[in-house]
Amino acid sequence: MILKKTNYIKWKIIKMYRYFSEMGLSNTIVFLTNKLWKWIRSKTPTNPQIEKFRKNDFLNLWKENISEKQRIAVVVSTFYDLNGRDYMQGGAERYIVELSKIIHTLGASLEVYQCGNQTWHKIHEGIHVFGLNTNGYNIKRLNEAYHDWVPKPTLSIYFQLLLASPKFNTPSICVSHGVDWDAHWLQKDNSKYTNLIHDVLSSCKNVNIIVSVDTNTINWLRATDYDLSEKCVYIPNFVDLNKFNLIKKEGKEEVTILFPRRLTDARGFWLIQKIIPDLLSRYENISIEFCGKAEKFEEVEVKKLTEKYDGKIKWYDTAPDKMGEVYQNADIVIIPTRYSEGTSLSCLEALASGKPVIVTNVGGLTDIVLAEFNGTMIEPNSSELFNSICRLIENPNLREKLSANALISVQSFNLSLWQNRWIQILKKYINLYE
Repeated sequence: MILKKTNYIKWKIIKMYRYFSEMGLSNTIVFLTNKLWKWIRSKTPTNPQIEKFRKNDFLNLWKENISEKQRIAVVVSTFYDLNGRDYMQGGAERYIVELSKIIHTLGASLEVYQCGNQTWHKIHEGIHVFGLNTNGYNIKRLNEAYHDWVPKPTLSIYFQLLLASPKFNTPSICVSHGVDWDAHWLQKDNSKYTNLIHDVLSSCKNVNIIVSVDTNTINWLRATDYDLSEKCVYIPNFVDLNKFNLIKKEGKEEVTILFPRRLTDARGFWLIQKIIPDLLSRYENISIEFCGKAEKFEEVEVKKLTEKYDGKIKWYDTAPDKMGEVYQNADIVIIPTRYSEGTSLSCLEALASGKPVIVTNVGGLTDIVLAEFNGTMIEPNSSELFNSICRLIENPNLREKLSANALISVQSFNLSLWQNRWIQILKKYINLYE
């Protein structure tokens, strides 16, 4: 009977921890302790076994979950969807999961705070994820809500430049995933664009260090405000070479072209969409695969394509740990980014799989691909994309050359190198709590 009550108490403690976390009180250990044990005593008479649980399991529970010395917070616009139901499953999310593993090895724990339609709490691979009620996707409200909830001494990692302004914590790190203010539609609104640049620079001033995944961001900052650029550390994105590798398939006649990304304008969906009819009319031995979630209009269009070109066009989504199989089936991988790009994880995975890639000269893609050595590089337009695809379809020897060099160049982006670079930064800040 006592054991059942003890287990019930454990369950109630965890439930109340989540409740108080959502109320922004997860740091107030004394407050929570008094509240919980007042409730426990009202339900359970004093008993040696219960008291033993109180002194051991209970204290360990709080030490593991809310120890001020161990908590590191990541602020990101979305990790799950706004309702906390669907894991976004993109490159940024994989980055956070890998970062959490590093933080765990250093004896700390990572929490994620994001936008939400209401307040909610989830656990993903051991990471506590909190949706803050920002009434939808709203960066400014997220900035305000996060800093109202989390105390200033907490090491904060802002996963977008705009999230560290106007409020900010110290110490803090900002991760720049590439210039995301290079969209053509954004620059047409001069007032909006000017305000955005102001906010970006304000965020850069507020944080202690800026981790940039590409040199494009650093060079932009250096040309805009040289002093701020000295806060930057270049840590390119990564690929786990144990999960992606080349497996040659002999006797394969069909050429499979893979688009392994979210179907959006930024990622170049409409560039490939425009040339599909011409490609399929010119080559009978090709197929085109789209692997990734789609935005609203892109979803409508890709469904039309799969219906019109049944068997020649495929669209599907898959878990990150299954992507190795997707690349193995491809002969050409296209990364036709138009804007808002860092060092693409998809591009790195394709290189690690020994696939010839076609990339645009946008953002951090120029840090990954050396034109005509480990891939082909084009301007972000449909005409050049069409010509480059045709060239690789018709030239298997070129595909072989690019494949061999891809396997050489990708060694510089090994996951272990990325981990070591992050450890050197985190050690410096985690020591503040010791």
